[in-house]
Amino acid sequence: MRQACFNFIRNAEGAFDEYCDARTALLDYLQSKDRTVAPYFTALRHFEHCLAHLYQAVLSMNVIGKEKQFERNDGSVLDKVSVLHNHVKHMEEKYDKVAVGDEITFNLLAAKDDGSKKISFKIGDAANVPIWITNEGLECLQASLTYSELAKEVMGTLREAVKLAAFEPPKAGSIPSKS
Repeated sequence: MRQACFNFIRNAEGAFDEYCDARTALLDYLQSKDRTVAPYFTALRHFEHCLAHLYQAVLSMNVIGKEKQFERNDGSVLDKVSVLHNHVKHMEEKYDKVAVGDEITFNLLAAKDDGSKKISFKIGDAANVPIWITNEGLECLQASLTYSELAKEVMGTLREAVKLAAFEPPKAGSIPSKS
């Protein structure tokens, strides 16, 4: 139980730190005059790490608590976090399904915005990143999560971690009183 508590606190703090860093990098990207992609990629990396830490915190809380924090496919914010995190974590499986060759690579790059090019798979099946940043939040092919949903979940998780970290167990030899 101690390990689960420790990991919950550690990952809740990690999710908060990564969210703050992602927000800063995203603001840098939006304020950039030359629209270089470096701050975008930095923001994306921090959001990916935020999702990973938040998901790990939830798994730790499932060990600590008496009930699961979410059920798969329940449409909750934590379910969306799980889908986005797993999409990042298992992206290599998507790459394995795409036979990359000179002709296919050319066709991918030469495809029109509407996808009208004769290729054997949909453009979206070979996304260049597992998740992407939108005006509203984060998306992958299976889920979308708004910034406000993510921020609320990260802050709620951090508040729970602070409460758990401040808990003082009874001193050895003392008998707790019944109130």
